[in-house]
Amino acid sequence: AAQFGAAVETLYAPLLTLYTLVTVATACYLAAVGDLDPPVQGLVIALFALDVIPLSWVLLKVTALPREHNGHVLFTRAEVLPRYLRSPEVVVDILALLPLDVIPVVLGDPATHGWYRFNKALLLFYFGEKLAVSLGPLRPTTKRAVSSIVWYFLVAIFFACAMLLIAKRIGEAAVADATGSPNLLSDRVSRMLSLWWAMKHLAGQFRGEAIPDSDWLLGLLIVTILVGLPIFAAL
Repeated sequence: AAQFGAAVETLYAPLLTLYTLVTVATACYLAAVGDLDPPVQGLVIALFALDVIPLSWVLLKVTALPREHNGHVLFTRAEVLPRYLRSPEVVVDILALLPLDVIPVVLGDPATHGWYRFNKALLLFYFGEKLAVSLGPLRPTTKRAVSSIVWYFLVAIFFACAMLLIAKRIGEAAVADATGSPNLLSDRVSRMLSLWWAMKHLAGQFRGEAIPDSDWLLGLLIVTILVGLPIFAAL
């Protein structure tokens, strides 16, 4: 049983880490943009299929996996289930597994789909632990580098999507305005620009607001940040 639990943890740790990262990023993006063009529709369908990952993991926790408690490993269900039901995990798991994203499908309002996937963000409760397990075989310096870039990128996505949401709201207000006056923020903000803006400020670069005029330059700056940050984190 102990070997089975270790094998399942080794398998599910990277799967849950990637699932949480992709799901939270997609929910933020969909909530900010509010439209489902064909490529995004395909991503949403894929996420529906990937929801089997946390569901199967919770079922394994309840039915088969051992559980550590006060330095002891519990194996029997009579020992595991009472501890699990009294832990915060049960609330996190139930709320995270609720299929709230079927609501916009039933209502026929796909533009709100992202808001109904935010319950999946509760899986961030396990994110640090699963990320550490996923990076277990690596050297300590490499662990720090990879962990820093993952957390940094996750926070950058939140900021980037917030900028997209603000730009979208301003654009909608400009359209509704009787004067129809253009707004530089809503006109100039793109997906690449919002991500670069978020990553630049999170890296501590608050001065110098010269904005590159092409997506490939923005992409080059983003790659530079992603390469440089783990180097500093590993030192």
